[in-house]
Amino acid sequence: MDEKIAENMYLTFGLDDGKFAFPVARVREVLERNDFVRIPRMPEYMKGVLNVRGSALPVADLKRKLGMEFVKLTTESAVIVSEIEKEGESIGIGCLVDSVDEVIDLQPD
Repeated sequence: MDEKIAENMYLTFGLDDGKFAFPVARVREVLERNDFVRIPRMPEYMKGVLNVRGSALPVADLKRKLGMEFVKLTTESAVIVSEIEKEGESIGIGCLVDSVDEVIDLQPD
């Protein structure tokens, strides 16, 4: 994929009644799983960890992180898996969202 095109592509997702977008270039995969393992003394916004191909993936509940009210998980709930850079190291993290919608092209203008 052309790098210029990729930087304008965003994965849209829903939280409550709002629509949000995440750069496609930062998305590793989308999981439709909710078998989280809660870890004691984690912050409230951390849902827990998922076993993804033998590795523990921390999952943050974006609604709780943004101060929104928690609603039960549904069949549309999903985890957007992304890579973040921390101290020169690439770390995977999952973000729990209400729904994943589509990939769109957003121009800077």
